[in-house]
Amino acid sequence: MILCAIAAMILGVLGLFDFSPFPSADYGKVILLLIGGITIALASIQISVRQIKKSQHSTASWQRRFPDTLAEDMKRAQKIDIYGLELSSTLSEFKVLLERKAKKGAEIRFIIAAPDGNVIEMIKMKYKTEVKTAARIIDSLEIMRRIKSMAPARTRAKVVIKVLDYLLPRKAIILSPRIGEPSIYLQTYTFRWSTLKPKEWFCRGDAPEQFDFYQTEFQELFEAAEEDQP
Repeated sequence: MILCAIAAMILGVLGLFDFSPFPSADYGKVILLLIGGITIALASIQISVRQIKKSQHSTASWQRRFPDTLAEDMKRAQKIDIYGLELSSTLSEFKVLLERKAKKGAEIRFIIAAPDGNVIEMIKMKYKTEVKTAARIIDSLEIMRRIKSMAPARTRAKVVIKVLDYLLPRKAIILSPRIGEPSIYLQTYTFRWSTLKPKEWFCRGDAPEQFDFYQTEFQELFEAAEEDQP
C-alpha cells in the first residue's frame, strides 16, 4: 500500500511539470490501476485488523488470569457489580481499591453464596479436597462489610451486600464508568478441575447482546438475593 501511495505521489508531481514516463493514452489507466491497488490494500488491512482483534479476543477468553486492565477499569468505575460463590481471590486482590471506591461514594453491589444455605454442600463438591467453604464465604462477607463501613454515611447505602442460596455458574465483575463504555470480566467455574478457570473480558461495544445478557443476569440474581444481616 505504501509503495502504491508513493508511486501515485511521484506521478502526480511529474504531471505538474508535464512530464510522464507513460504515453498520454496510458497515463489515465496507470492512475486508475494505482488507485485500485491502494483501495484493495486498504481493504486488506481493515480485514487483517478485524482478524487480529478477533484472534486476541479468542485468546483472552482462555487466559488463566485477568489482565491489568481490570484494576484500571475498576479505578475509573462509578458503579461496580460483583457476584460469585466465594469471591475470596477477588476481594483479597482488590480490597484496598474497593475501599477507596467506597470512600469516594461509588455504587458497589455484591452477591455471594449464602454461608448457611444448602448451596454450601454443592460448592464443596466442586473441589477434590476438603475445603472450608462456609468459613471462606464468611471471611469474604467480613471484607465486604469493611468496605461498606469505609463509605461516608451519606453514600453508605450505595454499597449493598446480598447473599443467595444458589450455585452461581460464574464469577462476574461489571464495571460502569461515568464516561466511556462499561466492561465485564468473567470467570467460569469448573468442577473438580482447578488448574484452568476460563476467563474472558470485553466492553459492551464489542459484544452488546452478550454484555446485556450478563448484566440482566446480575439484576435477576440481585432481586432474588437477600440483604446481608451482620
